[in-house]
Amino acid sequence: MSDAKKTAVFQWDRTDLDGYMLIEASAGTGKTFSLIHAVMRLVFEKKIPLNRILIVTFTKAAAAELKARIRSRLMTLVEAMRRSDLESIEGEFGTLCKRWNHEGLLTQASVDEAIESFDECQVSTIHGFCQQMLADNEFSASKGFGYEIGDDTAIKSELIENFLRKRLARFERQEDQSALLSDNAAWAKKLDALQMLPNGARVEIIDYCLEKESGKSKKVRRVTLSEAVMQTLRDFIDTMPAALAQAKREAHIRTFNDILTDMQNELRNETFVQNVRRRFDAVLIDEFQDTDPVQYDIFRTLFLPVKGQSNAGYPRSVIFVGDPKQSIYEFRNADLKTYLQARKELDNTYRLESNYRSTPPLVSIFNSFFINESQSGSAFFTDEILYDEVKSGAKCLPLLKKEAQGFSPIPVLEVLRSDEKPAFKRIADVRDCEARWVCADIKRLLAQEVYVDAEKKIRLRANHIALLVRSYSDADLVAAQLNREGIRVRYENNGDVFKSDEAEEILAIMQAMHSPDDLRLMRLARSTRMMGERLDTIAGDALQTLGETNTIAQSDLFATLARKTLTDAAALVATRGIAAAFALILRTFNTEARLLLEQGGERRLTNYHHIIELLQQQAHSLKTLSGLTRWYEREMKNKSAPEERNLRVESDADLVTVVSIHKSKGLEYPVVYLVGAYSFMKPSTVGNLFKVTENGQTTLYLAHEPIDKASCEFLTQPDEAQLEQYRLAYVALTRASQRVVLPLMQTPSGKNWSYTTRRNPYLRILTREMDPNCELGNQALTHFEARVLERLDCLESTFMNRLQSICGRSILPSDLFRIQNDRDLDYSAPDLEHFSDDKVDFSPDEAEARNADWTNSSFTSITRLVNDAQSKELEPDSELIVEEIANASNSEMQNDSPKGLMKIAGGTEFGLCMHELFEKVDFSLVTQASGGDEAAYASLLDFVKGVIKPYKVMLEYSCPFEEAGQLFARMLIDTLTTPIATGMEPTDRSSFRICDIAKEQRLAEMPFVMPIGTPVQNREVVSAANLKKVLEAFGEQYSMPELSEKDLKGYLVGFIDLAFQDANGRYWVLDWKSNRSGIRHVEDYTGEYVASQMREHHYTLQYLLYLVALRRYLKSRGLQPDIAGAVYVFVRGVSSEHPGRGLWIDEVNPLLIDCLDDFFKNGFSQAKVDEISHRAKEGKNGL
Repeated sequence: MSDAKKTAVFQWDRTDLDGYMLIEASAGTGKTFSLIHAVMRLVFEKKIPLNRILIVTFTKAAAAELKARIRSRLMTLVEAMRRSDLESIEGEFGTLCKRWNHEGLLTQASVDEAIESFDECQVSTIHGFCQQMLADNEFSASKGFGYEIGDDTAIKSELIENFLRKRLARFERQEDQSALLSDNAAWAKKLDALQMLPNGARVEIIDYCLEKESGKSKKVRRVTLSEAVMQTLRDFIDTMPAALAQAKREAHIRTFNDILTDMQNELRNETFVQNVRRRFDAVLIDEFQDTDPVQYDIFRTLFLPVKGQSNAGYPRSVIFVGDPKQSIYEFRNADLKTYLQARKELDNTYRLESNYRSTPPLVSIFNSFFINESQSGSAFFTDEILYDEVKSGAKCLPLLKKEAQGFSPIPVLEVLRSDEKPAFKRIADVRDCEARWVCADIKRLLAQEVYVDAEKKIRLRANHIALLVRSYSDADLVAAQLNREGIRVRYENNGDVFKSDEAEEILAIMQAMHSPDDLRLMRLARSTRMMGERLDTIAGDALQTLGETNTIAQSDLFATLARKTLTDAAALVATRGIAAAFALILRTFNTEARLLLEQGGERRLTNYHHIIELLQQQAHSLKTLSGLTRWYEREMKNKSAPEERNLRVESDADLVTVVSIHKSKGLEYPVVYLVGAYSFMKPSTVGNLFKVTENGQTTLYLAHEPIDKASCEFLTQPDEAQLEQYRLAYVALTRASQRVVLPLMQTPSGKNWSYTTRRNPYLRILTREMDPNCELGNQALTHFEARVLERLDCLESTFMNRLQSICGRSILPSDLFRIQNDRDLDYSAPDLEHFSDDKVDFSPDEAEARNADWTNSSFTSITRLVNDAQSKELEPDSELIVEEIANASNSEMQNDSPKGLMKIAGGTEFGLCMHELFEKVDFSLVTQASGGDEAAYASLLDFVKGVIKPYKVMLEYSCPFEEAGQLFARMLIDTLTTPIATGMEPTDRSSFRICDIAKEQRLAEMPFVMPIGTPVQNREVVSAANLKKVLEAFGEQYSMPELSEKDLKGYLVGFIDLAFQDANGRYWVLDWKSNRSGIRHVEDYTGEYVASQMREHHYTLQYLLYLVALRRYLKSRGLQPDIAGAVYVFVRGVSSEHPGRGLWIDEVNPLLIDCLDDFFKNGFSQAKVDEISHRAKEGKNGL
C-alpha cells in the first residue's frame, strides 16, 4: 500500500512551525521563499534567536543564497523600522510584518537582536555542519579531529595493493592471481561503498559470477566462487575499512565522506550528542530528497525524539523540505528509499500547492503530463511517488510576438513527433533534423519582435534561452548550427578548474616562485600566458646562458623583471598570502589588459582568479609556499573535485545557455529546448555493488565481478537508476517559465522501434509503459493532445481575459499548444541582420573587461567605466600598469635634459622600485640622515642600493647605478621630511612630517577586500552611474564624467600605500605617485599640474574608496574611527627647497565616507544621499 497520502497545504504565513514536519515542494512552488519566511517567523513569532537556528542545504551556493536573502529581509525591516514606515515594505513580507506589528511581536529590541545574532546563524551544507560540530566539540568527541580535507586515492591504492599481494598465495592458477591484481579501481569502489554504510547496515557477498557458455550461444551460466575468493572478500570487508580509516588518521587527511562517517560514529557519544543538540532550537533541512542513510541517521539521532518519548531537550521545530519527484542524484549516493522511510516516520507531511514560476497554460500542461492515471498509476512508475496537481500562482504570460495587427502568444509547449511512417531511418538523421529546426526556431524568436513581459518592454534575448541536455555532447550539433548562424552559445558545465591549462600555468609559477634560481622552472613560468613573455625572447635568453650555471642572462630585461617579481611574490606569501603574491604578478605583467584582447582570454582570467581564490582559502591552514605547492600539485591529480572547483561562468553576455538537467535543478529559463529528449541514456544493467534499503534497513550486496542485475533475486524492486530517468524528465520540463520545446522524433528498427521510442522516458510517462512501441507512443500523444486542449479551454477567465486584451483578439487553446509531425517541420528563418531598425547584434563583442558576479573590482576597473576621452591613460604604478613610453629622441634629450629624479625612465619597474623603497625604509634612519648624520646617510644609501639592485639594468638606461642610488636616497629624504600643512599636527602647522609617524601608528601596503552588497528593499543597484550621483551630492570637487550603467558586483580590492593616524587621533590614507606625463622638470610640478593629474586619473575617487575600506577595517576591530582625509605625494616633484610642491591634501567630510559606505553595503537611495549630504552642508561631521 502506498505511503503517499493526501497531504495538507503548507501556508507559509500561518502553519504552526512547532513540532516535526516534512514539506513537499513541487518545482516552482516557492520552496526558498517559504524557507526564508519560516526562518523569519521562527525569529519573531517563536522568539528563537538566529544563532540558535540551523539551516542545512545541498550546496555552498544554495547556502550562500539563503543567507543573503535572509539578510536582505532583515535589512529591509531595519530600514523600515528606522523610518517608522512599515507601509514601505511591499508584498507578502510587508503584510507579514504589519501583522507582527499589530500583534505586538515586532519591536526594536527584537529586530536589534536578530541583527546582532545574524552572523552566527549557521547556514551550511551537511558536510559544513558536521565539520563545524566536530571542530567545536573536539574535547567531548571520542577522538581528535585535526586534519586537512584531501584526496585519499593514493592511500587507498597502496592499502588495496598490499592487501591483495598478501593473499596471492591462496590462488593456485596464474590467471586467478592476475585477475586479483588487475582491477584496483573496482576494489576501491567496494571500499568506498563499505565506508559509507550507515550504522547497523548489513553486507552480503554474492557467491557466484557469470560466464558465457561456449560456442555461439549468448547465454551465460552461474559459476560458484571458489573458497579462496570468498575468503578474500570476507577479509576485505572485515579489515579494510578500519585499515583505511587508521591510515588516513595517521596522514591527517579526511575526505568529505569521512566527515559524515566521523559524525555518525560520534552519535554513540552521548556527551557529544547533547552538546550539539543543545545548540539549536530550530532546524531546517533543505533538498531532503537527496539525503542518504548516513545523513538521515545524523539528523534523526540529533534532532528527532523517539516516538512515544518526551521531546524535552530537543529542538522545538524541525522542518524537512524536499520533493521526491526531483530526486536525481543517485550517482552522489542519494537514496530515495531513505527519504520515503523518513516521510513515513515523520507522519506529518505538508505540500506547497501553487507554481509561481511558469505561466498558467504551462502549469496546466504539466498537470496533464504527470497526472496520476486511475488505471495505469503514477507517472513515476511507483505508487510511493504520486503527482499532486498544482495551482498556478504566476502572473507571467506566454511569449508575445508582434503581428501586423496586435500580438499573438507563442505556444508554451511544442512537441515534435513522428507518425506511423517517420521521416528518418537513422538516429543521425534525427539529430541533424533537431539541430536545424531548433536553430531555425531560435532565429525566428530572436529575429521577430518577441517580448517576455506583458508590458512589452523586454525583448526576448539569447540569454533567455536554454538547451537542456542529459549529456553535454547532446548539444554539440545544435551549438555548432547556432554558431554558424552567428548566435553564440556557452556551456555551463561542472568541469574542474584544477584540470584546466591555467591550473598548470599557476603550478609552474608557484614552482618558480619557490626556486627562482632554477633556470628551467623560471623559463616555464615566463612562458605562461599570465606572465606573457614571447617565446623568442625566452629562447634568446637560453642562448645567452653559459653552460649549466643556472643563472639568468642579465642582458634580458624581462628575465630580470620576472626573477625579481617572483622573488618578491614568494616573500609576500609569508606576510600577506598567496593572493597578494599573484596580485603582484598580474599587476606587473599587465595580464588582464593583455588577455582581454585575445580570444578565450576572459575564460583564462576567470580560471586564474578562481584558482587563486581556492589557494588563498587553503593558505589559512598551509602557511608556507612549499606546503601550499605540494597540496596544489596533489589536488590537481585528485579525480573527485569538490563543488567549489566547478568551472565558473566567465561572462554574463547575451548567449544561449547549454546546461545539463542535473545542473539546471533549482534554475529557471523563459525558453527551454529539451535537446536529445528522444534518446535518453540507458542505465547500466550490470554492476558489482547493489545497495538495498527496505524499512530503514540497508544491505550492501557485493559481487566479485560485474554481474547482470536481472540475475539478482534480491533486487525485487524496480531498478532505481531506471526510475530516476522519469524524475529527470520532470525536472527538465519544469525549468521553463514560458515555453518548452520537446523533440520526440523516432526511428524504426525492423519490426520494433529503436531506443528513441522504447528508452524514451517522456513516451514511457505518457504511455505508462516500460517498453512502448510506436503505435502506443502515437496513441499516447494523441490522447495527451486532447487532454491538454480540453484543460486549456478551461483556463481561469481572469488570465484569458488579460491575455486576449493584450493580444487584441480571441485566443484559442491551439494558440498555446502545438504538436508537429517530423515531415512538416519548417526550417526557414529570417536572417538576424535584416529584421528591424532596433535589431540585436549577435556578432562577437569588442574585447572588454567583463567581470562575473563573483569577480573582484578595483579603483581601476571602476574608472574604466568612465565614458570620457580624458580617461585613456593610467599611471604606471596603479593597479593596472600600462607601460610608459620613455624613449625620447636624442635631440630632445640634448636640448632639454631633465634633472634629478626626472632623469629616471618611468614604467613598471620604476613604480615597483619606488613602492618597495617606501614600504621597507626605516623612517628613523631617514630622519637622522636628513639632519646631517653621515653614518645614517651611508646606511640609507646602502639600503637603497640593496633594494634597487634587481632594477639595475632598467636604471642604467637612464643614469649610472651609483647616481640612481643617490637620487632615490634624496627622494626618500625630501618626501618623508617635507612639511604637511594640514590640521593633523597638534600645534605648529609647519612641523608635521611623514617620517614623524610612529611605527605603531602606520600600516604600509594595506590590502583590502570590500564586499559590494546586494541592494536592500527600495534601494537601487550599486552601479557606476549611481556612484556618480552620490559623489556629486557632496560638491563639485567630487564630480566625475559620465559613468556607464554597469553594475558593480562582487568585491572591491586593492592596496593602500600607507594608512596612518595623526597626533589628533584622526585617520588618513597616503598614496605615492610617480606621474610625469607631459613634463620634464621638477619645477613643472605646480599646483595646477598636480590638480590636473588628480582629475585626469580620477584619484579623488581612488582615495574615497580607500577611506571607505579603511573605515570598515577599523570598525571591524571595534574602533569608531575619525576619518580625516587623504595625502597624495607626487614623489618626482617633492623637494626640500620648495615645501608643499608635489602634494595634494584633502580633508574629507566623514559624512561623505559614511554615505559611500552605506551605498556599497546597501545599494543606492537618493533620499538617503540627500539626507546625509544636507547634513554635511550644515557642517555636521558624523552620523
